[in-house]
Amino acid sequence: MFLIRLILLPLSLIYSLAIFIRNKLYDWKIFSSTQFNIPIISVGNITVGGTGKTPHIAYLIELLQKHYKLAVLSRGYGRMSKGFKLLTEKSIAAKVGDEPLMLKQKFPKAIVAVDENRVNGINQILQLHPKVQTILLDDAFQHRAVKAHLSIVLIDYNQPIFNDFLLPAGRLRENKSALSRANIIIVSKTPSNLSEQEQKQWEQKLQLRSHQQLYFSFIAYGEPVAMQDEGFPIAKTELKNYDCLLVSGIANAEPLIGFVKSNCKSVKHLAYQDHYNYTIKDIQKIRKTFETINSEKKLFITTEKDFSRMSNPEFKNELKNVAAYYLPIEVQFHNTTPLSFNDYILSFLNNFTF
Repeated sequence: MFLIRLILLPLSLIYSLAIFIRNKLYDWKIFSSTQFNIPIISVGNITVGGTGKTPHIAYLIELLQKHYKLAVLSRGYGRMSKGFKLLTEKSIAAKVGDEPLMLKQKFPKAIVAVDENRVNGINQILQLHPKVQTILLDDAFQHRAVKAHLSIVLIDYNQPIFNDFLLPAGRLRENKSALSRANIIIVSKTPSNLSEQEQKQWEQKLQLRSHQQLYFSFIAYGEPVAMQDEGFPIAKTELKNYDCLLVSGIANAEPLIGFVKSNCKSVKHLAYQDHYNYTIKDIQKIRKTFETINSEKKLFITTEKDFSRMSNPEFKNELKNVAAYYLPIEVQFHNTTPLSFNDYILSFLNNFTF
């Protein structure tokens, strides 16, 4: 690993120079950034890989939809289409991306759209829904063509940035100094019992500026949800009675694997790459693997994101009579700071001059 990183370091230096020049062109206003009259909240990261952006956006939707008419704009990573798409109940992951579809399924009344051109996407949303009061931008920290009013950056607790390198030698999309553009930094995927001492150590290492706020969050798994209408309810505490087939296509499946192994009687795992577009052959393989489990009490378990990619009628028909469930996840915060995350966000929007 060290040798490979050493070989790739020259490429990282070239990448670093390119990113530095690009950011300076925005800083010097040679490249223009469009600012909108409604609050734009960007949720992004500084590394490649899953830091939990989508669950945090879901958290923000849950928090804000009671008070504001909001929309979500994503690039729609992995979709087999281009341009602006407004999601509906009939959208499929291949056309709009799995994460935006998951948000639409989770919040049917929410306005969710995709567009690789964020400026065009925002303009389209405002044209179609002129009463929208705020827009959440998914994975937009590096997309400086839009000037966000509030920038949230996530850092994975399990992948600290302190000793990391720029791509391709490491996982950093930008130099660590780019964090200065963020208003809020969230260390995500922490242990649920993270100590205040360790939080202070992170704060010291990140060397935050006076305008920045630091929060720590962790992932909690909800009760299993049946993928089919005829599915029977199962509580997490009942999983210990079942032999489980786990299917995952996410960036980092280790926490999920650990949770399922600690709760199910036994676990067989089929792993796919992140944002994997399942085919009917894949679903047939999953069904056949499920049938090989020699148990009267068995379950097929997947993630909420994977469920969004398996939700077309053809796949559902193939999984008919299979006890199939997905595990929803939710974000929770360690509220050890004087100003809670919720209060910070609501205060920002309440004080915004519309």
